[in-house]
Amino acid sequence: MIRSKHNAGEYRLPRAKIWLFPTTRPGELLCNCTRVIGPDGRELNTLFHQDFTDAEIQGRLQAREYARFFRDNLVGCERAFLNDTGVQVGVRQTRQVSGVKTLANTDVLRGAKFADGIAVSPWPIELHSGDKPRGGMAAERLLRGPLRVFRAEAWRGAARRGSVFIGRA
Repeated sequence: MIRSKHNAGEYRLPRAKIWLFPTTRPGELLCNCTRVIGPDGRELNTLFHQDFTDAEIQGRLQAREYARFFRDNLVGCERAFLNDTGVQVGVRQTRQVSGVKTLANTDVLRGAKFADGIAVSPWPIELHSGDKPRGGMAAERLLRGPLRVFRAEAWRGAARRGSVFIGRA
């Protein structure tokens, strides 16, 4: 329905595969919906001030548009409103560190475990762009344990230069 309403010009909803999570508050949903791209459709690099500004504007416009879509189209959301957004937009893949080892998608899909694993994450692989975006290609593994193992070895190459990296992978 999202894609057809977007293609018909009724809404501007660049991401058709969305995630809705109930919270501990009755009647509240946490929504992972936005696909932050430039107003011209290009990928943004928030290291550039204009791209960062565009990302902030586009992200908030999209959040309001998805809220309108929910009100108009989802049963139980007729009185929905946007309560909160992130303080600052996050654009993935802007900065990356290349270490000695890299965790591959195939490692995630097979639930690989590593002796030098230092942390785990249950979140599936997300592909937000392309003809067939999918957010849960590995979601079935959530029931079987951690998906991603962050390896100490992966950070060793960068750490030799005296840097410490902390954040979401």
